Amino acid sequence: MANNNSLNNTSYGFTLPSLNLNFTSTAQRITGDMSNATHANRLSFQTNVVNGSTSPFIIPNGSGTVGQIVVANASDPTNSAFGSLQADAASVKLVSNVLGAGVQLPIEIRIGATAAINIATNLAVTIPNATAGALALGVTASASGGIQIDQANGGVQMFAVNQTSADAQPAIVSFFKSRTGGNINAADILGNIRFHGRATSSIVAAQMRVTAESIGASRVSGSIEFMTNSTAGTLAQRLNLTADGALVINTPVAALTALTVNGFATAGTYAQQNNAYVTSGLFSAFRALNVDGTAGGSCQIEVSVFNQLAATGGDATLFFGNYGGTSIKIGNDVSVNQFSMSTGNLGDANTFFTYDVATTQINKPRQCAFLAYIGADVPNCTGNGITYTLGTPTVAAPATPRLFTEVYDQSNNFNTNGTFTAPKSGRYHFNAALWLSNTGGLATAYQIRFSTTGGLIIGGQGVPSLGNGFFTATCSAYVNMVAGDTCVLQMSASGMVGDTATINGFSSTTYFGGTLVC
Repeated sequence: MANNNSLNNTSYGFTLPSLNLNFTSTAQRITGDMSNATHANRLSFQTNVVNGSTSPFIIPNGSGTVGQIVVANASDPTNSAFGSLQADAASVKLVSNVLGAGVQLPIEIRIGATAAINIATNLAVTIPNATAGALALGVTASASGGIQIDQANGGVQMFAVNQTSADAQPAIVSFFKSRTGGNINAADILGNIRFHGRATSSIVAAQMRVTAESIGASRVSGSIEFMTNSTAGTLAQRLNLTADGALVINTPVAALTALTVNGFATAGTYAQQNNAYVTSGLFSAFRALNVDGTAGGSCQIEVSVFNQLAATGGDATLFFGNYGGTSIKIGNDVSVNQFSMSTGNLGDANTFFTYDVATTQINKPRQCAFLAYIGADVPNCTGNGITYTLGTPTVAAPATPRLFTEVYDQSNNFNTNGTFTAPKSGRYHFNAALWLSNTGGLATAYQIRFSTTGGLIIGGQGVPSLGNGFFTATCSAYVNMVAGDTCVLQMSASGMVGDTATINGFSSTTYFGGTLVC
């Protein structure tokens, strides 16, 4: 140590004139009582300026660029853990490190005896918070500042909120919005979560935000809004849940389905509002339920096409699809102002039910119905008891069949040879009429009837109504039929010498018709 004979010892220490304190050898120490139980009795650094602050500098020499305070956990620092506060040309650093065989230690920042921030040796940072209701971390940022987490490894959890407690209370992430000097306004955005991707620059692909819908004296009502950047490059609202629970889906591309619900394909059990179902592959994709219980309360599902009331407007429809099978479309066919059902598109050849709004009438365009007539005379068909089936060849010469001419056949189930085949099991109504002539006044009786599969014969009998040998005959009947059953129209007359009677062919006198009733 440099000596100077002007050192003045006092009972409190010593004083030095305007000289530097310089140790010229290595491994020197400044020693003193630095662990006295009375803190005021410990060796200390203190400014000599009256009422001044103490702020010693640790500075490099000459062109050096590092100033550092180092503390170690062993009297021999050769094998120790140490911490340092360091300032260099690049940054100010708080460092935990080791020398020799020292063990690496974490860094703790404490308030009193309680750790406030822990930095583990694996670089994980934790902020213990032992005070109920207090926030562990608050960041006050201006302009566009905030917190950013950078992670170079894929599939790594970058942000997590974990809660362990004895009660059922959840972990909470809060967004709080206020305006400078006071309350928020309606339409203020209260929170916004954005999802970015890089395409030349950082682009917002989608975002979720909450907007103040209305403000009350002690109430803020907010809506939840989901936005996406479309394939056309437009960031816009796609789904909005209002403060009162209304859900709005905005899908600008006509070819897209606004809502798709995929259910389970196997049997299972699930609970639904007010009811429990045990299912066998049953899935309720959508359910509208009015639980108000008020007398006269109703439940309405609306399907509308906005601002298209003209005849050229779009149709509002419901589609019931069975992929790989038949699908049904139900809706308002605006072009003709009628409610329709179709297995194709409304108004096309597949439409099977219509209700005309103007006339309040119902049509079933594909319901089984037919009407046909014999357009030419059928000679020598009956007269002496022979039963003749209309549309087939006659027994007597010239044995030429007189086929039916169809007026209509909606379901294509009538053959011009006179045979109708039931497309579906049900109750059918048939009606027929014919004019029989050339009886010579000898015929004493006639019979007209419907003959069906299984031998069922329904019809009527009579006697000539005209003295000149002409017969007029009509028949009408309701018949139970099974799909695939057939029905034909038959006629017989008796009392003549031979089968020489003629059925007169004309659309208004000899016809056969029928329809499925129910």
